[in-house]
Amino acid sequence: MTCVDTSRDTLTDDQIGEAGLIAFYLPMHTATRLAAPLIARAGRVNASACLAAYGLYAPLNASWLGEQGVTVLGPDAEADLLTLAQRQLPTPNFQLPTDNPQSREPRAESRRRFMQPDRVGLPPLARYASLQMPDGSRKVVGSTDATRGCKHLCRHCPIVPVYGGTFRAIPIDVVVGDVRAQVAAGAEHISFGDPDFFNGPTHARRIVEAVAKEFPRLTYDVTIKIEHILRHVDMLGRKAQVDEAQVGRLVRAEADHARDAVAACLGRDHVEEGIVEMPAQVGHAEQPLAVGEAFAMQVGDFGRRRQGVLEIEIADVAKGRRKVVHG
Repeated sequence: MTCVDTSRDTLTDDQIGEAGLIAFYLPMHTATRLAAPLIARAGRVNASACLAAYGLYAPLNASWLGEQGVTVLGPDAEADLLTLAQRQLPTPNFQLPTDNPQSREPRAESRRRFMQPDRVGLPPLARYASLQMPDGSRKVVGSTDATRGCKHLCRHCPIVPVYGGTFRAIPIDVVVGDVRAQVAAGAEHISFGDPDFFNGPTHARRIVEAVAKEFPRLTYDVTIKIEHILRHVDMLGRKAQVDEAQVGRLVRAEADHARDAVAACLGRDHVEEGIVEMPAQVGHAEQPLAVGEAFAMQVGDFGRRRQGVLEIEIADVAKGRRKVVHG
């Protein structure tokens, strides 16, 4: 098996020609657009290969992928990818029918058999984006997930039509094992890719405790909905007790829809008052708080929103609590 990260390395015609199965990972819209010419090229170079696509954006683009002769899998595709690969062994270049790609969604029970990622063959972590620290130094960054899916139904989110308001907790040993492997590969900071780290707050607490116990100097960042920060402020306090060795963390608050009217249209539960209240409640100086800028606002709201964030930052810095990082 050959893994190629086409954002870092080139997928060669020789690699395409030797494959019986070529699977494209489509985790987001950008990756899907970038994969389009690669899918067409793979079909030209190796017309007999089985083409497949998996990841969040594969089922969202099932019709288009089916027209390209691509077998469509979902985001939890480990078991199905293994089945596809095994089907190539007795009869190389075996081609599954593509009449109804959505019918090949993984079975519910197989979706829960999470496996620790194997990154053998991928570029070293140092070739990817790094974390710049305040003193100008940089940390090598790894990435993992504690859950998949999301229990929220925000109308702008591509997770909703695939998971339908459900999420699945990845076993702690799998998550910690993945972190362990990346630390061994040089990671100094871990970015959790969960859409909302507090979808399962108890699970999140156990993950943080396990990681902090084994890697007390490892820093990490998470994304948490504002409503969950306000609801589970006490849990942020418990995490602070775990981080006695000055384990830093960056909580990226999902404040991208500050305007209440826009938030309501998009199915968001937080309101502007919650955004203003949040920094005062999350009172740990070692926890920098990044508030995402809005991408959906009414005309004239952006300046008011940014001024509000600046006022929060100035007030908190004056009180010695923290700095609110905004971009």
